[in-house]
Amino acid sequence: MFNGTPLGISGGETRPPDCTINKGSTVSISLQSTTGNRTDQQYYLPFELYLKNVNRDIQNSTTTAKTSNVSARLVDTDAPTIQSVTAPAGTYASGQHVPITVTFNEFVNLGNARVTINGKEYTAAELSMNDYGVTAMLWYPVQDADATTVTVNGMTGVKDVFDHPLDTTDYQIDPIADVELKSVLMRNAPTALTATYATGKASFTMNANMEQAYKTVYSNYHTPEGTEPKEAPFRLELRYDSTVAPIHLQVYLDTEKEAFTISDYAIAPAAYTRTYTVTLQANEGTKDAPDWVDVLPLTRQFYGGKESFRAHGEGRPGSE
Repeated sequence: MFNGTPLGISGGETRPPDCTINKGSTVSISLQSTTGNRTDQQYYLPFELYLKNVNRDIQNSTTTAKTSNVSARLVDTDAPTIQSVTAPAGTYASGQHVPITVTFNEFVNLGNARVTINGKEYTAAELSMNDYGVTAMLWYPVQDADATTVTVNGMTGVKDVFDHPLDTTDYQIDPIADVELKSVLMRNAPTALTATYATGKASFTMNANMEQAYKTVYSNYHTPEGTEPKEAPFRLELRYDSTVAPIHLQVYLDTEKEAFTISDYAIAPAAYTRTYTVTLQANEGTKDAPDWVDVLPLTRQFYGGKESFRAHGEGRPGSE
C-alpha cells in the first residue's frame, strides 16, 4: 500500500511498480501478504523495504529519505482445507494399522485434532498423529468388527497458524481408494477357554465375542438338519504325543442360550499320567472349504490318564 493505494505486484511477484515521491513529501508504506492464490507460492519473512533515490535524470544528484515506524505483517484471510486423503493400497486385517496421510493446503496445528474414521471419533494421540505440518499422518487401528473400507468422515480441532479453523465444506467423504479391510475374523472372536480332567473324562468350556457382527457369522456358518446340533466355526485340537494324530472336538452353538458347548472327551486308563495340550482353532473359511487357524493365546493343558489306577495302588493322579 502506498499512501493507502494498493500497488500491484510485478517482476515475478517480487516487486511493485515504480511510484513517485515528491521532495519534502511524507508517505505511508505498508506491506501485506495474502494467502490467496497460494499454489506453488513461497513467502519469505521478514520483508525488506528498498528505497531507490532518483532525482529525475540529473546525474550525481542525491536525495535524503527518512523512515519511521517501518513494519511488515503477513495477513491470512483463508481457512485451511483438506486437499487429499490417501493410504498405501492393500488389505488390512483386524489388529493392523492403516497409515493414512491427510494433506492440507497450508501449514496447520494438529495438537487438538479429532478425527472421525469409519464413524468413530479418535483423538490425535489415539492415532499417533504428528503435532504440526502440511500433512497429518494417522495410524488407524482396524477394529475387530469394522467396515470393509476406510473413510475419514471428518476432522475438527485443526487450525492454521492464524487460528483459522479447518473448513471442510467442500471435503468429499469417500472411502480411501485401493484400501480394503478384513475384519470380524474368527481368530479374534474367542475370549476364554477352560480345560479340566476328572473321573476319566476331560471337560471344556469356551466363550466368544457376541457382538452382532460375530453372531451373524456364527449363525450363517452351519444349517443343521433335523435334530443335529448347530456347529460353530471353532474346534478343539487335543494332543498328548507328537507322534500320534491329534484329536478334534467340534464346538457347537446353543442359539437359545447364545452359548457354546463342547462334548466331554473320555480318556482311557493308562499306566502313566499324560499331559494333554488343548488348542482352540477357528475356521476362517467356510464349513465346506475350511481354513483352520490356531487361536494361540487360548492354549491350555491338563493331566489325565492315570487316575483310574488308584484302586490298584498306583498312587495319586498326577504323581508322575
